[in-house]
Amino acid sequence: MDSNLDDTISDSSQESDDDFDSYYEEGEGEEEEEEKFPAIVLPDWKEIESSQKPAWISDYTIQAGPRYLQLNQTNKPYDFFNLMFPDCLFQNIMNWTNKKASKDIDNRQRAKNKMKKWYPMDKKEMKAFVGILYVMGIIKLPNIILYWEKDSTLFSFAGISVLFSRKRFSDIYTHLCLRDPNTKPENSKDRLFKINAFVNTIIEQSQKYYLPECEIVIDESMIPFHGRNKLVQFMPLKPIRYGFKAFLLCEAKTGYVLGWKLFTGDPRDVDEDFGLTYKIVRTLCADLTGNNNILYTDRFCTGLQIYTDLKYLGIGACGTIQANRAQLSEEVSSRIKQLTPNEIVYFKSKQGLLLSCWKDSSVVMMLSNCYESGTAETTRRRKRKEIEKLERERELENASEEDPDVPDIEVKVKLNIPISIYDYNKNMSGVDLFDQKAAYYGVLLRSH
Repeated sequence: MDSNLDDTISDSSQESDDDFDSYYEEGEGEEEEEEKFPAIVLPDWKEIESSQKPAWISDYTIQAGPRYLQLNQTNKPYDFFNLMFPDCLFQNIMNWTNKKASKDIDNRQRAKNKMKKWYPMDKKEMKAFVGILYVMGIIKLPNIILYWEKDSTLFSFAGISVLFSRKRFSDIYTHLCLRDPNTKPENSKDRLFKINAFVNTIIEQSQKYYLPECEIVIDESMIPFHGRNKLVQFMPLKPIRYGFKAFLLCEAKTGYVLGWKLFTGDPRDVDEDFGLTYKIVRTLCADLTGNNNILYTDRFCTGLQIYTDLKYLGIGACGTIQANRAQLSEEVSSRIKQLTPNEIVYFKSKQGLLLSCWKDSSVVMMLSNCYESGTAETTRRRKRKEIEKLERERELENASEEDPDVPDIEVKVKLNIPISIYDYNKNMSGVDLFDQKAAYYGVLLRSH
């Protein structure tokens, strides 16, 4: 198999960067000056009063859901799968794998060793191979050999052994190739050239047949991998600590993936002026210009410049931000430090950005380019320390819980929080939802 097959799950379309840049370069021959984003300056944060005005973004008018489909309830699941994994992709992978296997396998040597010779596979066999990978993701066994076990009634999968012998499956898996092995990459420094053709096709098909709802999310996702590879990251705070780190663009409600970009450490992935995360967000949001989506990001992808530019493109954004990235003045910093529990304060910049600060156990800072100041009611469970504190206060007041006139301490309390924080908590779990679904069907096979 082409080395590091596990890389195929991640990466985003290299073409998306070019598409985004071409959007602003369009008509360059007609105009003398190129269109530019408004330059960010030190925001002049000013405290404002709370209001209940709606966000500046108009109602999301795009009809979300599947499109260009000629399928109905009578179609089989494979027909839906074939939308994302078209026949042309099966054909290409089959041709590339046949080329690589014919080049690497010496049939003469196999004949001397009395081993089965390699023979080219057809599209039907290629589809069967992909289908078996899906079956292995659903029915997990500790060792791949057990799928061909004949002596045990517990581990017996007749369907797999009928379609492939273990040696034939191993040959295909070892030499599986996702690019043309006879074609040299255009860029020799591209670390993902072996999987770009495969990934680009999947991304294009995913975006073609589905339009997301208004709320979308960009977040990190870890792809488990314990082999040797320069792209492997160690994330001690993530559930999956070792593997490939990818940035995913997902629909908030369903976790449907609209785009992803694998972190490679390539300097070309870093914007010269504003850094890595600015380039990632611009790349993943390239096709959303003017759609009036609202994008939710974590503190890693939140920044003043990217949020200003997204507003300029007609894309709303909302995300947590660290104090050192918000460019706060001493006066504003002092005001935030003086917040009492459950107190809310809003600041507005001349670029139209809103900074919502709410004091919980610590100060939560939310940056947005589309929300107005306002609150929403939510329910929060009291923490154990908070309940113990209230119980001690009762003891000091000589109040007994057994007294029928004294109400019990409520475990859940209602409180008002900024509407931007409320919506963020509601919609930020899109990538986590995808990770949860993907974890159910992981294939436990080693790469070669």
